Amino acid sequence: MFSTGEMKVIQALRSIARNEQVKAYVKTSKELYPLLWGAARRFVAGEARQQVLPKLEKFVSSGYRASLDFIGENTSTVRECESTKEEYVELIDQIGGHLPETDICLDLSHTGLTISPELALNHLSEIAAAAKRHRMTVMVSMEESAKTESILQLYQQTSTRHLNVGITVQANLNRTTDDLRELMKLPGKIRLVKGAYLEPSNVALSRSVQLNERYLSLVDKLVTANHPVAIATHDEAILDEVSRRGYLPCLTSKSKCYTESARTCSPDSRQKGIGHESICRMERNGSCISATGWLNFPQTCMRQWSLLPISWKRRCRVSNYKAYVQLALVMSIVGSVRGN
Repeated sequence: MFSTGEMKVIQALRSIARNEQVKAYVKTSKELYPLLWGAARRFVAGEARQQVLPKLEKFVSSGYRASLDFIGENTSTVRECESTKEEYVELIDQIGGHLPETDICLDLSHTGLTISPELALNHLSEIAAAAKRHRMTVMVSMEESAKTESILQLYQQTSTRHLNVGITVQANLNRTTDDLRELMKLPGKIRLVKGAYLEPSNVALSRSVQLNERYLSLVDKLVTANHPVAIATHDEAILDEVSRRGYLPCLTSKSKCYTESARTCSPDSRQKGIGHESICRMERNGSCISATGWLNFPQTCMRQWSLLPISWKRRCRVSNYKAYVQLALVMSIVGSVRGN
């Protein structure tokens, strides 16, 4: 858990990251933009599609899975929303022919929700249809609690017609337990995160033992129901408990399914325990369970910088477990500060 001081810093950074005036200033500042871009390059694949695709191809050709996120929220004009939708469709068509099964992630307020639900629905349907042609999944991200109801309604309208669309839910929201009952009636994958937005105490839990318990309870419900679920957290305590319950045996501390992230992560950050992003998938009673999180790796694994050793891959295959590194390729320099 974070200390009180750490939480204050995190909240301050999140507030700054969501301030449109600050973001606009940074993007046009000749002093700040290059400085922040230097730091962001460790986590951002590029500012344009042309910069991102070569990196995507490199990692996919090495056996990794990838998800693409064109970062943006609260788009304020129809023209911008249309442009965002077209960017997604062109991106999908460009990579779909030779890089299928890549996930696409989006915020509905980036594609039209801020203007009208109808616009967001139409754009989501177009993006989902394009993704379906190439066997790609579209994961709808969750945003502030004020948008939750609208996002869920649009997802419900879309998911029965486009089975390749999934939804993200935030465990910290008090409404999520009830929402989950309805969402499990729909076919799409459910991506479970803790929730990173600043919310009032009557709407959401803060980071706490209670939040971890709720998160694990929601995981139990999804797994028991054999519903496709992505366990999306960087919290090692949760990942350890999920593994202990038998949902993700390849996340155990001695597992050879551990692998180094394809992210560029400096030795200093590894020593500080920031870890590496990894994803593990397995089939359990017909339900695809995945988990992603920052993990601390044994010293012997740290030398494997980008590729999972063949011997480890074989071991995973034989035991029906598959370990992947998921590289979150994003095409924007400034996005929200999000912690899972």
